[in-house]
Amino acid sequence: MRMNKFNNPKAIASFTIFGLLVSWMGYILFQKIQLNNNHKITIGITIGGRATPKGFTVDYYYYVKGVKYESSRHPDNSNLNPIRNGGRYFVEFLPSDPEVNEVLWGEEVPLKIKNAPSEGWKEIPSYFP
Repeated sequence: MRMNKFNNPKAIASFTIFGLLVSWMGYILFQKIQLNNNHKITIGITIGGRATPKGFTVDYYYYVKGVKYESSRHPDNSNLNPIRNGGRYFVEFLPSDPEVNEVLWGEEVPLKIKNAPSEGWKEIPSYFP
């Protein structure tokens, strides 16, 4: 029996892996678009930092509707030095899946803001420094 490129096990495995990778990248992009278009905001608390092969990573947690979520992110600015333990930063999260989130490293949450609402804010609350 002659094998062609459509019934070769290696080719089938390659196409399958390629398809899975493209699907995964599409899903991640879809989540980022969803987060950008439909997010709420809460307060994340940093709980430490560690070096990784891709650079420094900060670990943090936040609450949505009484559920604790933990995540890690690389600070988006090399000049920024986030507080590794006990820093308070705004976190955007997807209401339909709060595990999808992004930290807003630009500034710390002001001390005047003590807590976030259980379901989060629609936008960063205004305050007067």
